[in-house]
Amino acid sequence: MSLKNVAIQDAVRKDDGHRVMLKVVDSRENPDELEIATYFSSTKLSDIPENHCVPIFETLKVPDDDYQVILVMPVLRNCMDPPFETVGEVIEFLGQVFDVS
Repeated sequence: MSLKNVAIQDAVRKDDGHRVMLKVVDSRENPDELEIATYFSSTKLSDIPENHCVPIFETLKVPDDDYQVILVMPVLRNCMDPPFETVGEVIEFLGQVFDVS
């Protein structure tokens, strides 16, 4: 999967002030992602210690678009945790963030 077409944004959940990540998933480009992500977040699998998938708190429908949904997930950690120790780590991080090949 190429990250060039992935839209991710951090946010704060209004109900409880919890920091979350919002990820737009387009079923035309990634037809199975929503099903797989919600399957591993199901009650049946979420309590299994071997399940290391990011839980999906909820899914939101994008208005006027039958192909896109927004996955609401927890923020797992800050990008500066642990802190960078070398310039090479910073360059590698930025390359991944901006998908530089």
